[in-house]
Amino acid sequence: MSLSSIVSSACKIIKPYSPTPTSLRCHKLSYLDQMLGGIYVPLALFYPNLSNTWSNKPSNLSEHLEKSLSKVLTHYYPLAGKLNDNVSIDCNDYGVEFFTTKIDCPMSKVLNDPYTDKEDLVYPKGVSNTYSYEGSLAVFQLSYFNCGGIAISACITDKVADGYTIGTFMKDWATIARNPSSELPSPQFNGASLFPPTKDDLSNESNNIVPEREECSSKSFSFSSSKLAALKAMIINQSESTESD
Repeated sequence: MSLSSIVSSACKIIKPYSPTPTSLRCHKLSYLDQMLGGIYVPLALFYPNLSNTWSNKPSNLSEHLEKSLSKVLTHYYPLAGKLNDNVSIDCNDYGVEFFTTKIDCPMSKVLNDPYTDKEDLVYPKGVSNTYSYEGSLAVFQLSYFNCGGIAISACITDKVADGYTIGTFMKDWATIARNPSSELPSPQFNGASLFPPTKDDLSNESNNIVPEREECSSKSFSFSSSKLAALKAMIINQSESTESD
């Protein structure tokens, strides 16, 4: 399965709902950020067809996600900026790219076929795991499958977000999508104060280093909903047991 399964694709630029204050316009990279190569880390979430959740019109869901994304970007303003060499991010509210794609295959084909090239379908073309993308620092895609299911994916450069930040961002986006009036805690982008950036040319040199691609194999791990529920219950029981000791 490849890009030939995509029957349509459109892109919009989503800007933060509220302008970023002047005092926050310059986000300095930390030393750790400077040492990273800038790879776009991919994450995809799949949702089966739930006809009783959304209207049958795809535009309703797309519009809702765009609005909630705009609101959460107000809190995660560096994602909507532009990288300034390897020194800082200009938080100029440029925005993020949001693709809407229709895929002519069922979701099960993508999830159950270990040889399916998912990067060609549920992620924006040429963004996932790349070091050389010239677009926004964060790129998102809403994919509609012909079975009625959807996938929501994100590709965010590690220059602006680590794994924890990406997970927290997606959680906060989901919170706003469920309830637009929800109050979110303001994330602290203070990495540069904890790990001061280097002032020499080393950081600029490392920014241009792209690791060589080697032959590799990939593995897929699948967990059923019942197994996940059992794992959650086990962790809760362990936590309660620890608190009572």
